[in-house]
Amino acid sequence: MAEAINRTQTTAPNANLTPPQRNERQLGKEEFLKLLTAQLRLQNPLEPMNNEQFVAQLAQFSQVEQLVTMKNLLEQQIQTNLVLSQSITNLSAASLIGKLATVESARIGWNGSPTSIGYQLALPAKSVTVRIKDSSGTVVRTFSQGSQPSGTYWLTWDGRDDNGNILPQGTYTVDIEARAGDNSPIQTTIFSRGTIEAVRFGENGAQLRINGAEYALGEIVEITAPA
Repeated sequence: MAEAINRTQTTAPNANLTPPQRNERQLGKEEFLKLLTAQLRLQNPLEPMNNEQFVAQLAQFSQVEQLVTMKNLLEQQIQTNLVLSQSITNLSAASLIGKLATVESARIGWNGSPTSIGYQLALPAKSVTVRIKDSSGTVVRTFSQGSQPSGTYWLTWDGRDDNGNILPQGTYTVDIEARAGDNSPIQTTIFSRGTIEAVRFGENGAQLRINGAEYALGEIVEITAPA
């Protein structure tokens, strides 16, 4: 087919055989039909187009069209599944209100009730210092825990600063400095624990409010029934 088109372009330079440009650089139905019609009209009568080649090209075009259709159907199905999955997740999240959740996050909430703060030491520590910071990064409360073996530990924060003053309710952050015997830093994982007070649905999925702070579902490591 390509040889017939090239010969035709040599003897008829004014023939417009260039299909319309497409953003995807793909040959669509309309372009293919125009190209095929031009080829049939301008082919050399003394050397007609090879039938086997013609049929093979038609079959190839049909396969490409089917693949494009399947791709579009799969994309639609994936989008539908995402919407369905998000709806199921939202419904499930709403049933968690009132349950006790453990969150892996350095953010903690203070809503007027004592807040549980946890941390996990990967190695035995010579010294452990827990610092609570406000939204500006200022340290408002410090806990010196001394030396501790590796493991998970919990402490309770009553919302007061180092001077005993009650701090405003809101979201704070926890910073833990743990040192080994050679004074090298030890990796720590920070947790908080509290009751799930509400669920908010936004663009990024369901957000759980615990002790006044919001967390994504992916930050929850454990959910239990209230004691």
